Amino acid sequence: MSAATQGLTQKVNRLLSSNVSIASAGMVSCLNGVSEFVPKGGNTLAARRQLQHQLEAKDLQHCKELLERFSPVSKVFEATERILDDLNATVEAASERVKAARKSSGSLVERASKLEEEKKIIQSKSKVVNKLLSQFQLQAHHSKALESNEVNENMLDAIERVNEIRDNCHVLLESYQRVGLDMIESLAKRQERAYRVLFHWTQKHVQSIAENTGGALNPIFTRGLELLKQRPAYFSHCLDMVANARRIVMIKRFIAALCRGGPNGQPRPIEIHAGDPIRYVSDMLAWVHQAVAMEREFLL
Repeated sequence: MSAATQGLTQKVNRLLSSNVSIASAGMVSCLNGVSEFVPKGGNTLAARRQLQHQLEAKDLQHCKELLERFSPVSKVFEATERILDDLNATVEAASERVKAARKSSGSLVERASKLEEEKKIIQSKSKVVNKLLSQFQLQAHHSKALESNEVNENMLDAIERVNEIRDNCHVLLESYQRVGLDMIESLAKRQERAYRVLFHWTQKHVQSIAENTGGALNPIFTRGLELLKQRPAYFSHCLDMVANARRIVMIKRFIAALCRGGPNGQPRPIEIHAGDPIRYVSDMLAWVHQAVAMEREFLL
C-alpha cells in the first residue's frame, strides 16, 4: 500500500471513529457552507489549501462585522465605565466628607456637652448670686427712697429693708468678716440719713398728732415711731415731745371743761357746781376718767 493511500485510510478511519455523524443536519449544513468556496472539480491539493485561507478570511470578516456591530455596545460600556468611575469618585469624596463631618460633629457634640455642663454650673451660680442679692442688696426704688427728704411708705419700707440687710450682714460676719463689714459700712451712711430725716419729720408732726381727739392716727407716724426704736436717742426724744404735747393739750382741755364747758355750753362748765364740793369733785373725776380712757386709746 502506498503512503498516499495509507494516509487517506487513516483519515477515513479517524472520521468514522469520531462521534460526529456525517448525516447529521449540522454536518450537512457545514459541508454546504464550505462547498461555496470549492470550485467544481477543484478538489485538488491546491484547492484544499486555498480553502483554509478562504475560511480564515471569512472568519476574520465575520469577526470584523461582529466588532462593528458591537461597537455601539462597547461605547455604551465605555460611557458606563466612565460614569461608574465618576460615581465611584463621587462616592469616595462623599465618604471622605462624611468621615470629616462625623469627626467635626463629634467635636461639636463634645463641645455642646461641655457647654451644657458649663450652663448648668452658671445657672447654679446664678441662683446663688440671686439669692445673695435678694438678702444683701437694696433695690433701686429703696435706694431712691433713702435719698429722698419725703417720708412716706416707700421710705419706711426702705428703712426696714436696710435693717434686714444689716441683720443678714451680722450673720455673714461669722464666716466672711471683711465682706460683712464692707456691706454694713456701705449702708450705714444712708441708713443714718434716713433715720435723721424720719426723726425731723416726726418732730414736725408731733403737735398735730398730740391734738388728735380720738380719730385714727397717721399710720406713717405710728410706723415711723416704731422704726425709731432702733435709735433709742431719737425714739426717747420723740416720746418726750409727744408726752409734753399731750400734757399741754390735756391741760388746755381740762381748763376748757372746767371754765367753758363743751361746745354750745354742753356739757356745762364744771365750775358751775363749785358750791357743791361733792358734785364738783365728782365731775372733775369723771372728766379725768374719760381723759384717761382717751389717752389709753391714743397710746394703743
